[in-house]
Amino acid sequence: MTMNPSFRPWGRPATRGDLPLLGELFSAQGWMSRLLSVGETAVDLRERIALLEEELARETALARTDSLTGLANRRGLAPAAEQAWRLCAREGRPLAMLLVDADYFKQFNDHFGHVAGDDCLRILAALAHAVASRPGDVAARYGGEEFLLLLPNTDGVGAQHVAERMRSAVVGARLPHPQNLIHGGVVTVSIGAATTWPQPNQLVAASVSAIVEQADQALYEAKSSGRNRVNVKDG
Repeated sequence: MTMNPSFRPWGRPATRGDLPLLGELFSAQGWMSRLLSVGETAVDLRERIALLEEELARETALARTDSLTGLANRRGLAPAAEQAWRLCAREGRPLAMLLVDADYFKQFNDHFGHVAGDDCLRILAALAHAVASRPGDVAARYGGEEFLLLLPNTDGVGAQHVAERMRSAVVGARLPHPQNLIHGGVVTVSIGAATTWPQPNQLVAASVSAIVEQADQALYEAKSSGRNRVNVKDG
């Protein structure tokens, strides 16, 4: 029988070849000694580690949250989208993404100022969060005045329904926008939606990017055809 060269029977004296292993052992012992201060028990150490883990979780959550609106940012959206894709692929369910963009938002900022613009974005974020209300739904700030709604188990009909709810909710908020007189002088949004049926053998990241691009194209068409409307690309 050939012996594993790293195997050393109990009781055999250490040799030069054992030095790296012994070095790792002493290094680990030194690390534990630094953690375990005088009088500190293993229970104390576990509590300290638990506190550090909680702090790390808080910092991670903050890094994935948009500071203005409280919604997920792009960093927070990415893992949620990949998880939703895998779930829909496993269960044979559709997935929809909605891109929501405030109409003539630059003109809104120019007229009212950026503080009012930030307040407007917070209201739009609250409406998006209220619309994406099912377990698994995610509302995120995608950038600037643009929001993304991730809707697992949602087909084209469902995406159209949710998008219309969002559009109507924004109109119903009656936020003044004098530069949007064509739509009643209030803040409105244009929404592009895309749906697909994820498959287990697809590359997740590339597939997620593809459906976002489809939603973006649908949004462009909605804005080009007059704004304050919904356009759905049903895959």
